[in-house]
Amino acid sequence: NSSAKKKVFRNLLKKILGDTNLKLRSYCKTRWLSAIETLRQIVKLKDVLMHASIRIHFRVEFTDDDFTIITNLLLFLDPFAVLCALLSSDSCTSKYTIPLLTKYEAVITDIIESQFSKSPLCSRTNTLLEKFINKVNKYLSNYYNNDTCCSAAFLTLGFSNNKFWMEKYPVDSNNRQSQSDHVCRMIAQEMIGPLVQFLNITVTD
Repeated sequence: NSSAKKKVFRNLLKKILGDTNLKLRSYCKTRWLSAIETLRQIVKLKDVLMHASIRIHFRVEFTDDDFTIITNLLLFLDPFAVLCALLSSDSCTSKYTIPLLTKYEAVITDIIESQFSKSPLCSRTNTLLEKFINKVNKYLSNYYNNDTCCSAAFLTLGFSNNKFWMEKYPVDSNNRQSQSDHVCRMIAQEMIGPLVQFLNITVTD
């Protein structure tokens, strides 16, 4: 029964980890980052769960491959959790949105190149990772194409020379302007557009 399973689980926790207070976290769809917290806890309880899988009381279906997949995914999800925490903080304004997103994009690119370029991932991990990165790319695209966020980001100290601008506003081969002057001109045009509306003064009786 349920109480017997809990007792066996607590005994395994005490024997293996020396802590009977650890528990599996349930995934809650309405809670931010709940899935990441659940995966972290699963990895922390790996030895307990694997021992429980050989007991009749627990029909745990985790395998070593499952834990490898979870560990690989957390390489991308842990920085994502930090990104979400920063973006949702009270001190974060629109000018920090694109700098933070480009930083995360650079982080996951570095992980892929440094961790997995020489040791390909299994098909299951590839499928999950591909879905995650596709969603992230859609999320990034929404902000990268937002004129307000771009204008605000350009005013962020230390970000005006980021390669993001070179990709967003490439210099035409016939353009004699420098890259920085070209970017400044393009940003200025985007800022002027909304401001002109407020300068359109009309007189009514």
